[in-house]
Amino acid sequence: MWAGAGIGALQLTANALALFSGGHVRTGLEDNPHLDWSRRETATGNADLVERVVGLAAAAGRRIATAAEAREMLGLPGGSGAGYRIRPAALPADRKGMLSVLATANMHHVPSAEMDDFEVGHWYVAEDDGTILGVAGYRLLPSADGLVGKTTLLAVTPGNRGRGIGQALQELRMALMRGAGAKRVITNADRPPTIDWYQRKFGYRVVGEVKKLHEFGLPDVDHWTTLEAPLR
Repeated sequence: MWAGAGIGALQLTANALALFSGGHVRTGLEDNPHLDWSRRETATGNADLVERVVGLAAAAGRRIATAAEAREMLGLPGGSGAGYRIRPAALPADRKGMLSVLATANMHHVPSAEMDDFEVGHWYVAEDDGTILGVAGYRLLPSADGLVGKTTLLAVTPGNRGRGIGQALQELRMALMRGAGAKRVITNADRPPTIDWYQRKFGYRVVGEVKKLHEFGLPDVDHWTTLEAPLR
């Protein structure tokens, strides 16, 4: 685990060398108050310096880690001091544990008319001491304006809600969809608190409704609320 940083005129060079060599970087005003060091005409800000590193990372074919991924790489606890970790689902070994989590939200009818089997799309799990506590999935769909991200399922066992697991899973899949080139994400939800959470935390807006094909999620709600958010 290593990172590269440069001071003043060497900042951009050091950042680029580190990114293209497989390392990590640090950047900011404490190292360089200008984007163009040779001219030094206009002072810059941290946001501009970070944006430049993001552009370099894209050119190097690398994406920016989410907070949860950075904690895992550094061996730090998960959100709120919890000791969970997030990893790609290993199928079929994780299938039973994933279904157990989804059953707590009545979303375990997989496969069904509502949900394809786990072989479709991308799946991640949060686990603590080998026990799966959370599940999240997404897929990428072609559209007239490019790739669109579509979240599939997201659930956390009741006793582990409030540990930041759901937010970490959501942040991860939004980052992965963004890194794959999707410009927007579509999500279906039926629980009012969940709909409010997507709007408050992630900038979603309601764009329509879709009738459920069979009981899935809340038994007394017969439709999904469709939400959409930009993947900036």
